[in-house]
Amino acid sequence: RTSRQEVSAAARYRFLDGGFVDDQCAAATLADMQRSCSGACPPAMKLLLISTDNYSTAPLFAGVTDEAIAYRSGYGGYIAVSQQIFVEEFPKENTWDVYAETTFPIDISLTKKTINFYTPVNSTYWHGTVTTKENVWFGTTAGDTVDLLMFHSNYPGFDVPLVTPADLAPFLFKEIYGPLARKQEEGAKPVIDAWLAGALPMTTN
Repeated sequence: RTSRQEVSAAARYRFLDGGFVDDQCAAATLADMQRSCSGACPPAMKLLLISTDNYSTAPLFAGVTDEAIAYRSGYGGYIAVSQQIFVEEFPKENTWDVYAETTFPIDISLTKKTINFYTPVNSTYWHGTVTTKENVWFGTTAGDTVDLLMFHSNYPGFDVPLVTPADLAPFLFKEIYGPLARKQEEGAKPVIDAWLAGALPMTTN
């Protein structure tokens, strides 16, 4: 017992929600890629980012959290270290292409297990080359080229439950989760295949 108490008293624990640091884990991943190929990196390292919207992708670029430590207004506001790993600014809206078109449920009755209203949604992707920036927080180094592919589903997210009683699972997966996932897979697969093969055109203007 004394031994356990001593260990407990001496132990240090760190717990941090990834959303407050780098929700994509892109900075840590890029830093690891750079370390693994140090001195022999390819002309352009490939990096794939998948997100609902630009909340987790925009801070990786210039103009969002340029300072070493910055305030972000989302989720009630919080202080975060800079996530910027690219020199360029976040791509403009007109440089994104559509990869999936679907209707998204925004009026759902869980008690009746019905969907009363849908809204059209275009899921978009961006493909281009970017230049890395030094980030001491995550360990990225400057000057490397990244062949970057980003997907934004652009799904609104509201009124679609993430945690529900088990008896609702058949309804949710058949009517909502399954169809949305199929749309994403059908639209994204040919884009990713072309990107991996080096045949995907840049979406930049």
